[in-house]
Amino acid sequence: MRHDVSTRDGYCWDHSTPNSGAPGAVTSVNPTESDKYPFPFPNAVDPSLAHIDAIRVRAFKEQPDLFLMLISPTQGQALYWFVTLFKPRAILEIGSFVGYSLAWLAEGYKRNLAQGMVPPLAADGQHPITSFELDPMFVDIINDNMQRGKLDRLAKVYQGPAQASLENLAPGTQYDLIFIDADKSGYISYYETILRRKLLAPGGLILCDNTLMFNQVHGQYPPVKRAWDSDTLLVDGSQDQISPDCSPHHIYQFNKHVANDPRTEQLLLPIFDGLTIIRVKE
Repeated sequence: MRHDVSTRDGYCWDHSTPNSGAPGAVTSVNPTESDKYPFPFPNAVDPSLAHIDAIRVRAFKEQPDLFLMLISPTQGQALYWFVTLFKPRAILEIGSFVGYSLAWLAEGYKRNLAQGMVPPLAADGQHPITSFELDPMFVDIINDNMQRGKLDRLAKVYQGPAQASLENLAPGTQYDLIFIDADKSGYISYYETILRRKLLAPGGLILCDNTLMFNQVHGQYPPVKRAWDSDTLLVDGSQDQISPDCSPHHIYQFNKHVANDPRTEQLLLPIFDGLTIIRVKE
């Protein structure tokens, strides 16, 4: 069953299924066809974190046409693991939608905090997690979700274009973990700004979502080339029109740009819709 791709300006849906994170299977469901939530929290994910799924359930009910922009629960747990394994003291998220990925990041930080793995929260009200979101409507939803989950003391959301938000960060600001999941046309600019302004702390990691873009980044593969030539996205043998901000051309250029950059080293994991891990060379 085919689905309609959102045409909302500046947004690109996440190409992982809500349960498994496997690209391609997404065309078997259309959340707009039923008011019954069809995707239970998967058993393979830590059940103690199932409360985070309330955000996903509300997104399904309130934003059904944009629901597939969400990361999968399994990918959310991967973000949680990154935070609990690497113990970042400061985290930046670029692109949040309704705050589902932000909640996973915050829950990981909360666990580290409870175990004394990171410093206590600052008395001056500074938040260890910063998130940028373009749409003011979604900022309101994110703030509500953070308050419901009692995570608002951990995460602060700033509304506005991500590039301007990056440029407005105070000199000397650094993050140990940066998660990029905003408009794909801006990936190279975000990456370059992070490096130019030294926003990534020594030993820090950049995580980039959607770097396989439904396997559409391989421009020489004939079916993909045909889809590129017609400005469509090839999905399970079908084709859907896509927003210019979500074009696989942008991801192809970003992957090429990063792969050829001598300043960093990268690992593209073929999981979910492609997750690239980047660190600055020592």
